[in-house]
Amino acid sequence: MPLSASADPEKIRIAVLPFVNLSQDPDQEYFSDGLTEEMTAQLGRVRPDRLGVIARTSAARFKRSGRSIEEIGRELRVDFVVEGSVRQSGGRVRITAQLVDVSDQTHLWSDTYDGTLADCLAFQGRWPVGLRVRWRSSCCRRRSSASPPAAPRMRRRIRRI
Repeated sequence: MPLSASADPEKIRIAVLPFVNLSQDPDQEYFSDGLTEEMTAQLGRVRPDRLGVIARTSAARFKRSGRSIEEIGRELRVDFVVEGSVRQSGGRVRITAQLVDVSDQTHLWSDTYDGTLADCLAFQGRWPVGLRVRWRSSCCRRRSSASPPAAPRMRRRIRRI
């Protein structure tokens, strides 16, 4: 069964994996969970007719699972995953997010926010836009060189997002 076996073969499927709390304080776990939920919700608003975002609760079971991106992708039947981490110290926070192609486990996009907690909400708002722009160019380039027969179909799917 192909990784992206969905009702609509033109729809790209993505999962946002739980963000990892790298802070020393386990009480900050709520913050990383909130980031995961926010990213899932924001991506869900980006062309829902063309981008299928897996429910947060479905992806949440992979928190600290130790499973590979390939295994997670196969189980969730997704083309891409977003993974990330958060570190907090005092009033400062560093948030990193990456888009990973499940087929070869390579990073296609990455962004980092390093600043205050007060400003991190504005940063989160720009993620889907940056991800979408980078995704379109990277995925089209990667797919066309990696697998020529599948490249035109993947380019069409990504351009619709």
